[in-house]
Amino acid sequence: MLPALVIHADWSSNPKKRWMAVATLDVDTYRVSAVGPVKNPDVLVQWATSQSKGRGAVLGFDFPIGLPKAYAAKASVNRFLDVLPELGTGRWKDFCDVAELPHQVSVARPFYPRRPGGTLQTHLVDGIGVRTIDDLLRRCDFGTEYRNKACALF
Repeated sequence: MLPALVIHADWSSNPKKRWMAVATLDVDTYRVSAVGPVKNPDVLVQWATSQSKGRGAVLGFDFPIGLPKAYAAKASVNRFLDVLPELGTGRWKDFCDVAELPHQVSVARPFYPRRPGGTLQTHLVDGIGVRTIDDLLRRCDFGTEYRNKACALF
């Protein structure tokens, strides 16, 4: 049985950059509505459940998963799934708190900068203790002949 509703949400830490596409099953064909902003992420799952009328819904999210190899080595992380439940607690309590100043960047607080202006990639590289910005790329972030290199995760 196909789900009545399929939603893909392109996620961001900035609520204004959270967009979603919704496809609704019409007999045996999905009809895609216009892409629009995620209005209230706190009730997105409940909304999808109510819209599917008990016939099932699939939600997909585009947000970063995994860690760059060099960063994982610095952080003594062998498997992302092992550290995932710990993020936001203990040693990792500041993991998702984006650093404002270069001296705040560390393995346990790798996201930088909080806002643009007066920042350099070397602040991130030095704060985490890797050799180059490419050390902060996951394998999927490197460019290929078909796509450009992505930005560093942090």
